[in-house]
Amino acid sequence: LGTNRSVDGGPLLVGGASRGGMVFSGLEMHSSAQVAYRLESYTGKLLTEVRLAHPLHSSSRLGHVRCKILTSTGDTLQVAQEFTLGRGMADEQLKIIEVELNKTKMIVLVVEKAEQGQWADRVQWLDARLVR
Repeated sequence: LGTNRSVDGGPLLVGGASRGGMVFSGLEMHSSAQVAYRLESYTGKLLTEVRLAHPLHSSSRLGHVRCKILTSTGDTLQVAQEFTLGRGMADEQLKIIEVELNKTKMIVLVVEKAEQGQWADRVQWLDARLVR
């Protein structure tokens, strides 16, 4: 897990070092990973932009993941949003996320491997924030 940096400790880049820019706020995760945040009964929205990180090898066309946002107001987690990201799929390379939260006590961000296993599977949750 990289917090405000890539999973390998470098800067958090969008589009690769030669074509994109550095981002200062976000998480980067491999597939088969999850991160949980505890809240004090929060009501508002979770906003974020989710995308596949640029592959380590520029020729790689692999990368296909399933993502979930789970929330809990008590003892049970529920799926608030679920989506797929994949290279070569124009409508599945980037998702703008808005999740309504009502007295939410926990948010869990989940990334799971999909069709190509764990190849080029790093996911970026950019500028994630809670708003009222």
